[in-house]
Amino acid sequence: MTILATTPPVDRDLAAFDTSLQLGASEALGAGVKRVTMEQLELAAGGFFDREAGLTGAVHESRKSIKRVRALLRLVKGELPAKIYDFENESLRDTGRLVAEIRAAQGVLDAAVSIESLYGGLLADGAFGELIRRLTRRRDLTELKALEDPSLVGRVVRGLERAYHRYGSWRTGPE
Repeated sequence: MTILATTPPVDRDLAAFDTSLQLGASEALGAGVKRVTMEQLELAAGGFFDREAGLTGAVHESRKSIKRVRALLRLVKGELPAKIYDFENESLRDTGRLVAEIRAAQGVLDAAVSIESLYGGLLADGAFGELIRRLTRRRDLTELKALEDPSLVGRVVRGLERAYHRYGSWRTGPE
């Protein structure tokens, strides 16, 4: 019997895992969670200052980062006083909801484009054309409406910055 020395197959989900979300080899859990949440909050707010990302891109990245922070909070929920966990979770949820309509409009458009690319060849020519045009217009109008609200981006960024400063004051080691 021959045994070949091979590397185990790589799980594709793990290979795509964002290493910035990992704790360092000797990093304490509390310090690591604090570091990762603060980095994610910086990413969430930072996209709104990146002109190349555009509002839709900034919203998408912001909501992804908020979801990551909320997931981390759920992981350490037992270590936090219930009032603090509830406040932080609700605060981040409400901040994300401020721009949910923008993300939803882009998500529906993305879904229609994906369906067209998968099944468009099975349907009559242009079957998705009008739908995609309407969804693009809806997305554009939703974004325009958001841009007309001079305080929207400021409220989102302020909510993220406040969370960042609160998390920065958390103690992570023994007292």
